[in-house]
Amino acid sequence: MKGNAKLTRSNIGIQTSNGSGVGEEVSIAMNDNAEISNMTRFAVYIRENSIFTMNDNTVIQNNGEGGVIATGVFNMNGGKIINNTANSSNSGGGVTVRGTFNMNGGEISSNSTSGNGGGVYMQGTFVMNGGEISNNTATNGGGINTFGSSFTMNGGVITNNTATNNGGGVNIEGGTFIIDSEQVRTGISNNSAQNGSQVYKGNPYSTFTVGGEPADSF
Repeated sequence: MKGNAKLTRSNIGIQTSNGSGVGEEVSIAMNDNAEISNMTRFAVYIRENSIFTMNDNTVIQNNGEGGVIATGVFNMNGGKIINNTANSSNSGGGVTVRGTFNMNGGEISSNSTSGNGGGVYMQGTFVMNGGEISNNTATNGGGINTFGSSFTMNGGVITNNTATNNGGGVNIEGGTFIIDSEQVRTGISNNSAQNGSQVYKGNPYSTFTVGGEPADSF
């Protein structure tokens, strides 16, 4: 999407295939004030073998079944995913990851779901190098909910998210959560939940480490 392009008030914003998603390789980038908003369903669906890159000064907002669903690769270098909603236990308000999500910058904020993962719901691989996940709400995992997935946090901020039950910042429902260092861990703050305000490790078979050392809910 080139500068100042806007997609509004439709069913689906961008889908990186003709619907079959078989054998197709598509690469799409959002740049320079591009916006996708007010879709009745999701804004972007990234299918397998496809790459979607979101850069500075771009917005995905006010969409009805979450902002981005990533079965392929989603690279977020900047921009905002804000004010999206989802009404499913396995769909994130902002982003649903079933492929690979690399967050290097930008903001995922003020999204909500009636299920798990207000900001991000994970069933794939998520590497957070920078950016902010804030002010999202969910039943579990106000900021992020992991389910049989791999989440590595090398930087960035997870703050002011709210979960009704477990994991205000991050709910580890399954899989692996690796925080690079104690300094990076301090970027998870001011979240709230009934259990594990910042991080909740609810699955005893999941892995949670900080700086290479085993960690638990806090």
